[in-house]
Amino acid sequence: MHRGLLVVSAAALCLVTSSTAHAGWGLRNSFGQGIWLLPPNAAATVVAQATAADGSIRTETKLQAGCNGGLCYDNNRRQPINMEIMPYYSFGLISIDLGIVFNLESRTDLGFNLGFRPGVRIFPFMGLYIRGYLDLTAAQISDSKAVTGAVKASFEGNLGVGLGYQFKLGPWGVFGEFSLNPRVWGTGNFNMPIEFRLGILLEP
Repeated sequence: MHRGLLVVSAAALCLVTSSTAHAGWGLRNSFGQGIWLLPPNAAATVVAQATAADGSIRTETKLQAGCNGGLCYDNNRRQPINMEIMPYYSFGLISIDLGIVFNLESRTDLGFNLGFRPGVRIFPFMGLYIRGYLDLTAAQISDSKAVTGAVKASFEGNLGVGLGYQFKLGPWGVFGEFSLNPRVWGTGNFNMPIEFRLGILLEP
């Protein structure tokens, strides 16, 4: 009795994991929304002087957010909605990924914004997966310190760690994912966004 139950359980587990256990190429397409836990641009203190009607000079101190020559996200805690196209190769319970990310919403400070996310996903149990990746972003931004409106390139790297779930039916599938992306290097202040993703996959 116990042996028969063990055989049935093993067969069910093999059936559930068979969709991710074979080797082959696949393609994912997803939409993501990032939110800053720690905004990258802290408010700066600005001192302004003004002459009053009686001829005295008044000094005013106020807070003003600014890009400071680094990546500026329109002073908004919400990041632009992005699209990620990810070709990948899976073998066993491991997938080697190369995500390509670009924004779908305009940003006032950007000429272009393109990200690469090489990484790996591990499927330990029944469609659940753990994702780790390096988020490399290259952006051409307006230099807030330049009066001429010159642009410069800025590079940032974030280390992404996420948890997701996928459901496959034949070659097609859907998935959802949550990740935390603390910055590893780059210009400007330290930042830490979280990101939610929803998408589809094709694995012929």
